Amino acid sequence: MLIYNHGMSLKTSPSQNNLRVILVLVCVLLLLGGYYIIHKPVNPELASALGLGFWRVLTAIFIVSLAGAIGRFIGLKLEDCLCSTVVIQAGFGLGILSVYILIVGSTFGVNRFTLMAVPLIAAALLYKQLIAWIAQLAMSISGIWRETGRFEKVLAFLMGMILLSSLVAALAPPLKYDALMYHLVMPQTYIQQGRITHIPWLVMTGMPQCTEMLYTLAALWGGLPAAAVTGWLAGVLAILGIIGFFQVGFEKGSRIGWTAAASLLAGETFAASLSWAYIDWTGLFFGVCCLSCLHFWFSKNNSHMAIWAGLFAGLAFTTKYTGGILALCSLTAVGFHLFQQARAGSCSVVKPLLLFIGGLLAFPLVWLARNIVLTGSPIYPFFFPAAQMDAVRLSVYQGAVPYGEWWEGFLLPFRATLWGQESAEGYSVSIGPLLLLLSLGNLLRCRKLNNTESAALQLGLVFFFSAWLFWAVGNRLSGYLIQTRMYFSLFPAFTVLAGLGWDAVEDINWMNIRFSRVFGAVILLALGLSTLNLVFQTIKQDALRVDAGLISEEAYNDANLGWYAPAVRAVRDLPAGSKTLFLYEPRGLACIPACDPDEILDHWKISRLGNETVEDVFNHWKQNGYNYLFVNQAGIQFLSDGNDAHHPVEELQALKNLLSQIPVMQSFGDSYQLYGIP
Repeated sequence: MLIYNHGMSLKTSPSQNNLRVILVLVCVLLLLGGYYIIHKPVNPELASALGLGFWRVLTAIFIVSLAGAIGRFIGLKLEDCLCSTVVIQAGFGLGILSVYILIVGSTFGVNRFTLMAVPLIAAALLYKQLIAWIAQLAMSISGIWRETGRFEKVLAFLMGMILLSSLVAALAPPLKYDALMYHLVMPQTYIQQGRITHIPWLVMTGMPQCTEMLYTLAALWGGLPAAAVTGWLAGVLAILGIIGFFQVGFEKGSRIGWTAAASLLAGETFAASLSWAYIDWTGLFFGVCCLSCLHFWFSKNNSHMAIWAGLFAGLAFTTKYTGGILALCSLTAVGFHLFQQARAGSCSVVKPLLLFIGGLLAFPLVWLARNIVLTGSPIYPFFFPAAQMDAVRLSVYQGAVPYGEWWEGFLLPFRATLWGQESAEGYSVSIGPLLLLLSLGNLLRCRKLNNTESAALQLGLVFFFSAWLFWAVGNRLSGYLIQTRMYFSLFPAFTVLAGLGWDAVEDINWMNIRFSRVFGAVILLALGLSTLNLVFQTIKQDALRVDAGLISEEAYNDANLGWYAPAVRAVRDLPAGSKTLFLYEPRGLACIPACDPDEILDHWKISRLGNETVEDVFNHWKQNGYNYLFVNQAGIQFLSDGNDAHHPVEELQALKNLLSQIPVMQSFGDSYQLYGIP
């Protein structure tokens, strides 16, 4: 009803007003919907790809959040260190989840109940802890950001670009060698067979598999890229833990933490490997957790943290055998600290040492016991013949002459920094210049450190010199141990030295030159180049377009894997029930269980044992169920040219003679050939 008043205005009743609002909203929705039905902003393929990517990220977040809830429920806490607390809670929870997956997957199987329903039930039961952990994670990030200055915000931007680029790559199909060879092959095989068992044709299943257990859970929920994203998220937590390490007790707080984390990501391998679905970042993450507990113990004289430090050192071992280097360096640091305590008159020396050792043994014993049960050797596939590893295979797998001359060990940190290049001979990792460069800044220190800072510096130095010794000695025992990747769990300690070195140079003025500006420019240059390298690499490999569904996974693999992609696809398309033997090609993710990858490049050597003629070899293959041969000719040529002692030229020539007697079914450039076994 319309009403006239002295102001000459019109008023409507509430019901009429509501009706008008509803009609306008309906019209808006109809127009908006109609417009975008005709002008489709997102096609079904793009929507499906983006939805799948979101689900995979959500899967990784759920796994890590559940781990954080478990750690919080157990009561793990560092007083007044909120950021470090949420990080170590997630770390311990991931360790618990990995053991759960191993035990349940080995007994009740890998299925929707054990690895889907049960985790959901656990999350429901721990929902208060889960919400509280996420809230504290947000609070810790907010607290760090409030302390961040302009220089650190530039570092944060560059590091954010690295994390975003690596996430885009992680969501794409896996490309890296070891992921295609075993890190993702194990989870996929466990899911295919519905149980976690020893895999006879994959000797790497004798390794501790903490990370692969988590990958199995993620892959069951969201496919193999979800596993890669889970590894990426562990890396993000490691970086957060490095920054948060400096939040309490340091004069400049987490500001130097940003530089410490930047010194790590300035290494091209560290930045790129976040997306590779490898296990190295998980080991580094446990290294962060161990270091945080050790520092809290030493700086606060809180020996109750001894068992937690030991547990995390043990968890690093469960990622790979060489992760045990963290235990050796931690024991050195513990021994040095307890020696100082004893000299100061402390009586409580034996108890914390026993607590540390007890924690150190807890998680590794699970994997060593599993190996004894399944293979008869606790450290399979190394040192002793057991299961599928006989003396011949051991000689191929273990033998590697020391890299370089003995005296090079005295220059190891400098050589690893300058000569280390990703996938190159020797150190095989590019760690960037900042870790060593900034650590040298500690030599310029003028300000007296407080107790917390002094304890951190001492801890970092003990790790640095003990790692130097173990690394140099390890290389003399086996050339494989020169690879920097074997020691990722120690690098959090090196970032502490880098962060404290930056703290030292910020106070230096020399001939009217502020060292902070010089070193700041160097930091920005190194991190900026690492960022550009990764961003361009992500663009070059077309990861974003395959994530968005704009190109197919097949086209993506063809562009990035060369002839290997169509060749292995041909193997996968062979008649159902057939089995293909790989020669000199270890990567089999795309075709298992229909193929048998040549994991340690010894299939041909084994095939010749006791089989003197070509016909004997053919019969041997057929008796073992093989119908086809897949041969990496490029790999054979590489070994021939390199005069590899494990693959004599006459042995390789014998294979070439055999192959010349059977017709090629398909050839893929000069790289791969597919043969039928007559």
